[in-house]
Amino acid sequence: MKTQANIKVFFVDDDEAFREPLKKYLEQECFPLASIKTFETGEECLNAMEENPDLVILDFFLNSRIKEAMNGLGILKLITSKYPSVPVIMLSSQDDVSTAVQMINNGAFDYVTKSSSAFVKIKNLIENVANNKNSKLILLRKVSFYKTINLIVIIILILLFIITHYI
Repeated sequence: MKTQANIKVFFVDDDEAFREPLKKYLEQECFPLASIKTFETGEECLNAMEENPDLVILDFFLNSRIKEAMNGLGILKLITSKYPSVPVIMLSSQDDVSTAVQMINNGAFDYVTKSSSAFVKIKNLIENVANNKNSKLILLRKVSFYKTINLIVIIILILLFIITHYI
């Protein structure tokens, strides 16, 4: 079922055999309005963070093809320190609780094991982030509306004060 989520997702994984099918699944089957940008290394992702993604999906092992590439934990730490409002979902073939706990303790929004259910779990997490983003936008609009009303009330009170005291 396709979800109408207008969200920008960065997906970092050096395993093209996993990266491309997941990207295709998310774009075609789940989020046709989403912008999903893929990267082979975390460094490439960091260089693009100024594009303000709503979410980063980050593989734990990132140096299987490019040996000098940083691992996912190092990239996670950099993203969460420089862009703390961007949730990061850690992805790994390791089904290890201590690794998952380490990622969460270092700021990961969630940890997903590469398995037969990974695609669905990631889809659900993206929906949660998209819904949260929409809730924040609605709240910001409400706050902006109330600020405008308060400003109008203040202007009216100032005008009334001027009229009653100087005219």
